[in-house]
Amino acid sequence: MIGLSTRSLGSDRIETDQGLDFEEILDFKYLPDSEYPLEEQLESMNELIDNEPLIRDKYNIENGWKPVHRICIDVTLEDFWERFWDDGASFGMEEFFKQIKYYDVDSHQWKLDKGKQKRKMYCRIPINNVPICKYLDAKIVHEVVKTTPKILIIESDMKSTSQTFLKDSIQCKDCWVVKSPKKDSKRVIYSHYINL
Repeated sequence: MIGLSTRSLGSDRIETDQGLDFEEILDFKYLPDSEYPLEEQLESMNELIDNEPLIRDKYNIENGWKPVHRICIDVTLEDFWERFWDDGASFGMEEFFKQIKYYDVDSHQWKLDKGKQKRKMYCRIPINNVPICKYLDAKIVHEVVKTTPKILIIESDMKSTSQTFLKDSIQCKDCWVVKSPKKDSKRVIYSHYINL
């Protein structure tokens, strides 16, 4: 079972364009605040991410990485992987892309490539208000950069593969960091970074 702190998200429920209820997808169970006092833990949870050497040394503003958002999620690190990243995850990247109206989504399974776990995805991204270009074909490569019982770092590299009116291809990198204060903790902190 998974639950999100409504104070960390700012809402109780998330409705999608297709009427799917995010709570139903993930089988939410809200944990009582007394079990996990968010205000007391939030600062120490933030420090877990900020003090991670890879975050300090690589995924920082000096290297072009900008933090997008950070939330606490009442789930184990293993459950986070299974629900969001594993092949066939109930709300994995394939489902997420469909929800944000990408189409022709083709997701390959995770496999070892030069000692790293990687997965390729292909999709079409709609482009609005550009008469000569209705969509962009994209290739996304996800790579597990680091995984231990207390941390998961996944980096993705999205590149346009279609010919466009632009001289160069479009590229965007994302990094997802999920950190647990201890092995098998039922609360993790999730942080997302982007590099354009």
